[in-house]
Amino acid sequence: MAMIFGLHVFPNIPTHSIGFAEGVFSASSDNFDIVLEGKGGHGSMPHLSCDPVVLGAEVVLKLQQIVSRRLDPLDKAVLTVASFRAEGGYNVIPDSVELAGTLRTHSAKVREQVPVLIKEMLDGLTMAQGARYTLKWTKGYAIGFNHPDACRIAERTVTVAMGENTLQKFPNPMFGSEDFSSYQEKVPGCFLFIGSGNPEKGTTWSVHNPRFKLDEEALQVGVKTHISLIEQLLL
Repeated sequence: MAMIFGLHVFPNIPTHSIGFAEGVFSASSDNFDIVLEGKGGHGSMPHLSCDPVVLGAEVVLKLQQIVSRRLDPLDKAVLTVASFRAEGGYNVIPDSVELAGTLRTHSAKVREQVPVLIKEMLDGLTMAQGARYTLKWTKGYAIGFNHPDACRIAERTVTVAMGENTLQKFPNPMFGSEDFSSYQEKVPGCFLFIGSGNPEKGTTWSVHNPRFKLDEEALQVGVKTHISLIEQLLL
């Protein structure tokens, strides 16, 4: 059986340790863009406008209710609005606002369900306010899944090459996403996290943080792990 393995530095666990989660290990990542079109006007006469800023604020709150009230509590999801743009002024109500954000989930069902629920919500709110909207939904990375057979090989490799105390099994998947999941849709595989956290070297800041710093000893562990995986697969 063909298999694929990936490695990622991870300052959340100590250098010289390796971690992974069996089964689902990362969330899907889909992005959305919403444009709300109202009618601009003067801040002193809001009744003569259709205020998209107020509507946008309501949309942000209603999006959170999709997760808390429309989804099964057992179906994990994170819905984040990370951008809200309104080109108005102190006393100028703009014609439109733009919202952008992301959906992360470990459930394929939820991934298909949420865009439909967002559209239903936007239909109702804009109709009530006399506004219009456009929704652009962009599918991104798939749900990351570590195949059981690949996990067993990875576990055996780490134990033999680096010792039993090196391996850490994560109890829960992360809500970060990983492009490695696209490979795993084609080939069974396992994604491993190479510890790079060392307080003495100041390498405990998370990845994607401007203060991130790499403990380069983790690179040695990564190379050794890749070589050991090849050796195990050739046995």
